[in-house]
Amino acid sequence: MEPRFISLTKDSVFKTLYLKKNKDVFKFYERVIEYISKLKLSDYELTMNELSLENYESIFNKLDILLISKDKKRKLNIEMNSQYSLASINKNNTYVMKIAGDFYAGKKPYKEEINCAQININAYTNKTNPGIDISHSYFYDPINKIVRMNVDVYDVYLPVYKELCYNNQEDIYKDLAMFMCKSYEEMETLAKDNKERTKVMEELKKLGSDKNFVGYYDIEEYEEALKEEKEEIGRAEGIAIGLKKGIAQGIEQGIEQKEKEAAINLHLNGASDELIMKSLNITKEKLEEYLNVLNTTEEA
Repeated sequence: MEPRFISLTKDSVFKTLYLKKNKDVFKFYERVIEYISKLKLSDYELTMNELSLENYESIFNKLDILLISKDKKRKLNIEMNSQYSLASINKNNTYVMKIAGDFYAGKKPYKEEINCAQININAYTNKTNPGIDISHSYFYDPINKIVRMNVDVYDVYLPVYKELCYNNQEDIYKDLAMFMCKSYEEMETLAKDNKERTKVMEELKKLGSDKNFVGYYDIEEYEEALKEEKEEIGRAEGIAIGLKKGIAQGIEQGIEQKEKEAAINLHLNGASDELIMKSLNITKEKLEEYLNVLNTTEEA
């Protein structure tokens, strides 16, 4: 029987392959992480000691990929995003604030040696500019109302590299395109004559033949599909309200209302304009329009 196809765009897959400690697979991941962020994966360790290859449930139940530097002064969180989700983007932004906050208590001064980074590996294009391959932004501290230049957020948009790898011989482009593969046949084309990518594919096939792992993997796939369906229903409900005033107008209002509510909530929770615009993929003018309702309320 052919092994189940296992995608690289899963947090659980990263953790499982990381725990296997295969040198070639690690080199593959380190090359990808360093290209995106200039950070060396070998400087970090997975923080979750309870994770075990003997117990896949421990891996699938702990979805975050949180690593800490060997000197205990830096944290790195990696998020695999297989599909665009506004809720997931907001969760990721909130999480990087949380892990950055773990380095200090309350309003105590920051230490300059603190460094925290989040890498979002996205299997979709940037909604504002589909041509963007990597973006880099900084963390906004809502308590002290300042931008922390040592807390970084990196986003990589994988579909761009799927196109680039066919027109360029750069190994890193093929590495990143591996995350977009939908079959082992696609992977074989990219892995050809490359030791690390070939080993990654071999390890994925082993996982695809492991009935225990596949069982948990299928549950994760189902839960993601269910989450996407719920978000679609939410969008549909907004659209349905607008349908009473006309189909075209209703579609626009339903989606825009959800977007407006998200922008206001993020603003009230202390998020910077830059962070809100990035999270929702909206322009500065649109954000000002959404937040104008707050100014109107204050004047009244």
